[in-house]
Amino acid sequence: MPAESFHSFPLTTEQRQRMALPALLISLGLHLALLINAFRPGLSPLERQANLGQGLLGISYTVLIFVFLLPILDRYRLFIWVASVLNGLLAGVVYFLEPFTLPGTYLMIASAIILTTAVLVGRWPTYLFSALALGIQVGLPAVIGIAGPHPSHVITLLVISVGATESIANMQDAIGRHNKRLEAIRIAAHKLASSLEMDEVLLLIQNAVQNSLTTDTYYVGLVQDHEIRLALFYDEGEFFNQVKVPLEGSLAGWVVTNQQSLLARDLQRDSIRKKIPFKVVGKAKASRSWMGTPLRIGNEVVGMLAVASYRRNTFDRQDLEMLENIAQLGSMALDNARHHQKVELQSHLDSLTGALNHGYFLQQAQSLMQQASEARPFSLIMLDIDHFKAFNDSYGHLVGDQTLEAITACIRASIHATDLVGRWGGEEFAIALPNSNAAQSCEIARRIRSNLEQLEILNRGNRNIEPPTVSQGIAIYPGEAKDIYRLIDLADQRLYQAKAAGRNRIGSALEGCS
Repeated sequence: MPAESFHSFPLTTEQRQRMALPALLISLGLHLALLINAFRPGLSPLERQANLGQGLLGISYTVLIFVFLLPILDRYRLFIWVASVLNGLLAGVVYFLEPFTLPGTYLMIASAIILTTAVLVGRWPTYLFSALALGIQVGLPAVIGIAGPHPSHVITLLVISVGATESIANMQDAIGRHNKRLEAIRIAAHKLASSLEMDEVLLLIQNAVQNSLTTDTYYVGLVQDHEIRLALFYDEGEFFNQVKVPLEGSLAGWVVTNQQSLLARDLQRDSIRKKIPFKVVGKAKASRSWMGTPLRIGNEVVGMLAVASYRRNTFDRQDLEMLENIAQLGSMALDNARHHQKVELQSHLDSLTGALNHGYFLQQAQSLMQQASEARPFSLIMLDIDHFKAFNDSYGHLVGDQTLEAITACIRASIHATDLVGRWGGEEFAIALPNSNAAQSCEIARRIRSNLEQLEILNRGNRNIEPPTVSQGIAIYPGEAKDIYRLIDLADQRLYQAKAAGRNRIGSALEGCS
């Protein structure tokens, strides 16, 4: 265990020397006073020798500690324990010399050693020193048959030892936790500032929470369709996916709706007192303490970050401030990731219609198809606008472009949110339908045709004109084709069979689908 591990934070040699300097100066002053006292008239030879010997030894030992011992604590950790033992033995000697020296010397020197040891090397070496000093003080008189110390002397040293050591150790622990949190925030800020991928941002938020807070549960929720989707949800060793929390009747919803942080040290008591309902998600047991804070992008609350514990009073105001700092950094990173996603998506879209472009549609359709099976087939519709060249010639390319946009919007409104629509080229579109069999695909193709018939198209004179019809071809994976290219080719063949059969038709292997 390195020397720094006695602390919640590391110390340099210069820092140790500065921190030990006040106590060491007190020690030098005391021993210098003993040297001066050694030359006071009227002292017996034994008193003079005791003052002179303790003064010279104390000054030499103090200088040795400051100049030589402090700089090598990092390299020779054994010296920490050796010094504690040696200090305890010397303190015992000082105690038995006190009747021949200045009154109160022992208590002041012992207090200075306790403070110095507690500040420099922590709790346990300090207690080792105190145990040895008290052991000699109490045990030696019993061994050699002389009167022991007055109980008040023992109690005084014991109180100083425990009080000073625990106060300093607790202060160092608090500073160490604070430094650890600052370091976690610094690392998170650096990494989040350069992250543009949503999954990576969520992972970095997770790491920041884990490194700075003691928690059993944490989650990042994003507002979506009047509820909160938990994009990241960890609960006592397990990650949960696809969890949604209502805005009404939940702590997360309260944070989002009220746009402010919430700290509940005792969740059951505080939820009743503040009239805030909570909902159990994840593991089937309620958290005992909870805190959450909004994720803001500009003036908009887009979600929230929360942590929870199965113990009461786990969090305090400092923890909430740390969570708010993480949320602020996370919000900026989420905003950057959203902008990046938007820019990246734009590069994959057809500039006129907003449908996926040819290459990106093919890539996404192939990915969806790889997840398909006999039980969950994947369908593809190839759609072509009938006589679109004649339509363009009659009404002009501007009306033609507006019609392409309107048809794309109509197709998108006729399919599921998980389906894909891409512009294959010119007036031809491709529609990917995951988890759709032949009957379901035929129903969707009919719905597209029906909705297009109701489409309102205006000519250059702002008069309604009849919308063009469409022909469609359907192919099913894996029943009818074994890869994406054969699937497209089959759907294309059926599209042209529909055109050859008179247009405004649906080509499919399913009987009755036309």
